[in-house]
Amino acid sequence: VALCVWIFLEYLLYKKTNTSLLLRIMKGDVSEAIIILITGIGSALIYEVFNVSAGFWIYTNLPLQDATILGVPVLIYLLWPIQYFILLSLYRIAFSDEE
Repeated sequence: VALCVWIFLEYLLYKKTNTSLLLRIMKGDVSEAIIILITGIGSALIYEVFNVSAGFWIYTNLPLQDATILGVPVLIYLLWPIQYFILLSLYRIAFSDEE
């Protein structure tokens, strides 16, 4: 669902500004996407490792739930960056000048 939201927001951004992160990725410029992935996984590591010790949130019924890094399922680390893609698209839609 989150990927669908991001793709829809990228469509809206493209209609508004004639550019988007998804378009740049398709053209081969993946540097911004890699930075978002690295920072997203980094923030997931920080938040989720503290969560494991505090026990505020327990992940159940996930695919590959037994594959963990520091007690957190690997899938969680991979899903965290998606929210940053969505937020970046929302930010650019809200604060970009019309072209």
